[in-house]
Amino acid sequence: MAGIKSCGAYIPTYRLSRDEISRAMGISSLGGERSVANFDEDTITMSVQAVRDTITDADVGKIDALFFASTTPPYHQKESASTVATGADLKEDILTSDLLSSEGKPVGVELSHGQGEERICF
Repeated sequence: MAGIKSCGAYIPTYRLSRDEISRAMGISSLGGERSVANFDEDTITMSVQAVRDTITDADVGKIDALFFASTTPPYHQKESASTVATGADLKEDILTSDLLSSEGKPVGVELSHGQGEERICF
């Protein structure tokens, strides 16, 4: 049966006060804080952590595809999805694909519908 079987997330640990941001930019503050990636965190490392959180109870052998969707990939020529799959210790023969820009995201839904056993889309 098709559907969402699990979901996961990763939010960077570091926080930056919105008051501090507004002071630096000379604008009014919205209050609160926002998460900020560490110097060595990019969309790939954050995706690997999110995938690991997603598959904690999953049968990893049944996952046959991983789609990586981002507006800010760290590489422009190298595929990020295969790096995420390797970092999350998924099997080597899965389908991987990068879906870049907002126009690409519906394509991932179409590609993942009705094929194979389980897919991961990020």
